[in-house]
Amino acid sequence: MPALTAKAPAKLILLGEHAVVYGYPALAVPVASRWLRATMQARIKPANSGLTVSAPQLDIECPFEALPELHPIKAAVIVTLRHLGIQRLPSANLNIQANFPFSSGLGSSASLAVAVIRVFSAFLGHSITNPELNTLAYQVETSAHGTPSGVDNSVVSYNQPIWFIKGAQPTPLQPGANFHFLIADSGIKKSTAASVGELARRHDEDSTFIDECFKKIAGLTRLGRQAFQSGEIQRFGELMNENQEQLAKLGLSCPELDRLNAAALKSGAFGAKLTGGGLGGFMVALSPTAETVPFKKALIEAGAQQVIDVPVLKNPEGDSHE
Repeated sequence: MPALTAKAPAKLILLGEHAVVYGYPALAVPVASRWLRATMQARIKPANSGLTVSAPQLDIECPFEALPELHPIKAAVIVTLRHLGIQRLPSANLNIQANFPFSSGLGSSASLAVAVIRVFSAFLGHSITNPELNTLAYQVETSAHGTPSGVDNSVVSYNQPIWFIKGAQPTPLQPGANFHFLIADSGIKKSTAASVGELARRHDEDSTFIDECFKKIAGLTRLGRQAFQSGEIQRFGELMNENQEQLAKLGLSCPELDRLNAAALKSGAFGAKLTGGGLGGFMVALSPTAETVPFKKALIEAGAQQVIDVPVLKNPEGDSHE
């Protein structure tokens, strides 16, 4: 049996992170050039030797049973078997590779869940719809993050720009113009679950200030949807800047992200903000045009570990998703 492969994109939240956990809207897009790939290969000998897992970037090389109970790889396999009504693990090798870093705010756990569920289902001879995939990936995200909003697994499962509100079906969005975003790695690793959990703790202690920030973020996100769909690029950038102000008030930025945001804006970007959990990870900037080289140079000089183009096009040609 030939090896089977499934890929899942990284994700980028443009507006609404953190507030989305509390039922407010978010706008997110896939990052086609950054992906996680899961490959399964049947193993004939030794017979009935079970499933082995290899994920070099996570320092994993072990039998499936040796994975920690709440590890997202284990959770993805278990929810897939349960969904398909299969009890026995196949004799196979599962290999996982990604071309973007984990714990960076780009949705690595959601990409991991989606790719593993896709390839495992296919290996066992079952097709899976996007809604089914999204539901199962959310279950995996819950085991990894506790109380996720569901935005990460939704944009990765559907692999298109979405408008998302917790508990509702994601709504596909079509940009009204070509948007040229860049994302830059601050070099600071930070767990999204940790930043979400810390904000939840503070919210439990005193919700008034945090709820007020969330309401402002929600208003900006709604205006952002209008600007995105009508192709008002400069207006969208202004809303990104206002969203960053609210996230900074919530204590979710850091000096490294602030430095990258300032460098992007000084170079002429329409907008710049953190993306994802914050306190590290990536930031996102919006270029006025498709010419992004000056912004890349400025971001690298300001300390970015890497800078990635993320075009979101009005009429995309083809689909890089497998």
